[in-house]
Amino acid sequence: MKSLKGRLIFVITLLVTVCTVFLTVGSYLRMRSQIVNDLDNEIRSVATSYNAVLSNWIQINTSLVDSLSQALGKGNDLEASLTMIRGGGNFLSVYLGQPDKTFTNNPANPPPAGYDPTVRPWYKAAMEAKKPIVTSAYMGVNPPGLMISFAAPVKGGDGGVVAADVFLTKIVEQILNVKLSGDGYAFLLDKSGQVLAHADQSKVLKPAKDIAPELTLENLTRAC
Repeated sequence: MKSLKGRLIFVITLLVTVCTVFLTVGSYLRMRSQIVNDLDNEIRSVATSYNAVLSNWIQINTSLVDSLSQALGKGNDLEASLTMIRGGGNFLSVYLGQPDKTFTNNPANPPPAGYDPTVRPWYKAAMEAKKPIVTSAYMGVNPPGLMISFAAPVKGGDGGVVAADVFLTKIVEQILNVKLSGDGYAFLLDKSGQVLAHADQSKVLKPAKDIAPELTLENLTRAC
């Protein structure tokens, strides 16, 4: 009897232990799934919000440069038009490059000797697209800082290309100030997967996969 009783106690104890383990694991998996789901929703919400803000900002600046190209195409005064758009868009500089290599900018900082606007990336990209374009981000030299350029052809390119430069400083600051749960942080990429804003400055203008190997352009595109 004692042997049978002992066996029964052992079996019951084992069953209780197994049930406890299953319940604990099940509870953990449910909690983990909920936490992951909550984090995913938080990240997507933040990303969607900032994507809307950035898209609107880009659209406004693109429209300003496009309106400048149309105004110049109609024969409006060059200097007055450059000044007005620079002030309206808070651009660092606004300029016109012409097919004969003439370059006019506002503020009127003379370019280096022999400067040819027709071979610059912003000029060639706008001429090829035949419509307003936004360049990839690049690091300016004078003054230094991360910036992008908006450009548009004048008279389909016959009148050259107008462009405007703008710093990404404020946008970068906003991204870096985003607070996420735990130790989470935000960073900004362009459509090619290039890092535009990151707490580690050494990662800026580098491929996203430098942050984490799984952040390839293919995976990022699939996630979007």
